[in-house]
Parts: sequence; structure tokens; C-alpha cells
Amino acid sequence: MIIIKEVYYLKDRRNQLKKEINLPFIISVIVLVTVLLTLSIILGHAITSKEQKREKLATEQKIKEHPLKKTQLVLDQANEHLKKAKVHDPKAKPRVALTFDDGPSPKTTPELLKILKEKKVNATFFVLGANFEKNPEIVKQAKKDGNEIGSHSFNHKNFVYLSTEQAVADHNRVNELFKSNLNMDIPIFRPPYGSTNKRILSTLKVPNIMWSVDSLDWKSKNSQMIQQTVKQNVKPGSIVLMHDIYPTTVASVGIVIDSLQESGYEIVTVSELLSYDGETALYFSQSDKQQPKS
Repeated sequence: MIIIKEVYYLKDRRNQLKKEINLPFIISVIVLVTVLLTLSIILGHAITSKEQKREKLATEQKIKEHPLKKTQLVLDQANEHLKKAKVHDPKAKPRVALTFDDGPSPKTTPELLKILKEKKVNATFFVLGANFEKNPEIVKQAKKDGNEIGSHSFNHKNFVYLSTEQAVADHNRVNELFKSNLNMDIPIFRPPYGSTNKRILSTLKVPNIMWSVDSLDWKSKNSQMIQQTVKQNVKPGSIVLMHDIYPTTVASVGIVIDSLQESGYEIVTVSELLSYDGETALYFSQSDKQQPKS
């Protein structure tokens, strides 16, 4: 009996020892795991912080490589380009330019200016230097009203048959009138008879404005026929050729303007129509720019 008790005692003692041995071990494991997890979290934060610092340094380096000054320069250049570029809204009314050659005439041009002002329309006048010299106040008034002034030579000679020296002398003579009366150089030029070539174009270095619709006012000298000719041939972007030295032309202008506006056209100056950048070329309409073949 004593032996049996002793055996049970030994068994209980062994189990107790096992428990005493396992408990510290388990606690140690738990502590170790906790420490490892804590270290992992700390290291994770450290790595993340290091990556963030690296990204920040990279961003700062990019800023140094692309300073604000350079960015501002690019923006300034883009804005300057947009200022120069006269973009026409495609949803806006189609445009057409009325142009008048050979004036000014003291008998007819003042009446034409009056009509344009009443209609709130601006046109382009290609003046002859000889007539400009005699009637500078009329040209000044035309410009003051918002109309555009261009040169049509001094006395309507065919420039193709002039020597380079003669062409330059003629052009400069008219340019002096522009400077002394309008405080500007000749901006645009319409060659007499529409006759020009590469030599003239490269020598004068000014845009040559031709036309896409000839009103034939010089031929018909009939107000109704002038109006019909323009109406039948005009298209969006057209440059219409007329002459302010004929009373029949002046008499037709009011009707022509009303007809164009009723058809949905906006009447503008040549420069407003073309929005050109000063290129020395031949301009026949808004969409037709050419270089002379010879």
C-alpha cells in the first residue's frame, strides 16, 4: 500500500514538474514572438519612412532640374503665340471682305465712308498714291473710321514691266505718304491689274492681296448688276474687288452689304479675314494663299 502511494506521488510530481518546466518555456516563446512582431513593425515604419524620404529627394531633384523659371518661359511663349494667332470660331458667321481700289475720290469716297459707317461695316481701301497725295484727309478719315488702308501703287503702273529700281521707287513714294499721314508703313499691297511675280514679291516684302470675286463694277457700271454679280459668286472667305471711284459702285454698296448680311455673312477687313502673319505671298481668299509661279 505504501508502495502504491509512492508511485502515485511520483506520477503527480512528474506532471507538476512538466507544468513547471513548460510554463516558462511558453512564456518565453510568447515574449519572443511579441518582440519579433514589435521589431518587424518598427523596421517596417523605418523602411517606409526611408522610401518616403527617397521619393521626396527625387521630387526635389526634379524641381531643381526643371525650375519654375523655365516653366514660366514656356507658358509665356505659348501665350505670345496665342496672342498672335487670330483663331476664328468655326461656329461663328462666315466672313467676307469688301475691298475698294483706285481711290480716294473726293466725289465718291466720302459717300462710301458714310454708308459703311451707317452700316457699321469696315472695308479695305487700296489707295493710289497720286490720289492719296491730293486727298489725304479722306484717307485719314477712312482709317479713323476703322477701315483698313493698303497700297495700290502710286499711279497704277504694271509692276511686272517695271525694273526692280522703278518698282521700289514707286513703293517707297507711297510709303512716305503712309508714314507722314497715317504714321505707319504700307501693311498690304494690291498690285495694279493683279500683275506681279517672284521678283516683285521678294523685293517689296509685303503681302500681295488679290481677289476671288470680281464685281465687274468697272465694266457694267450698273448698281443692280454689281449686286447680282457679288451675290452669285461670293463664298465664305471671299475677297470682293470693287472700286470707290464709280458712283454706281457706291450706290450699290448698301444693297450689297444688306444682301451679304441677310445671307449670314460677317463683313470684315482683309487682315481680319486672312489672319496672316505677314508672309509675303499672294492671297486670293481666306483659304487660298499662293506663291507666284514665275
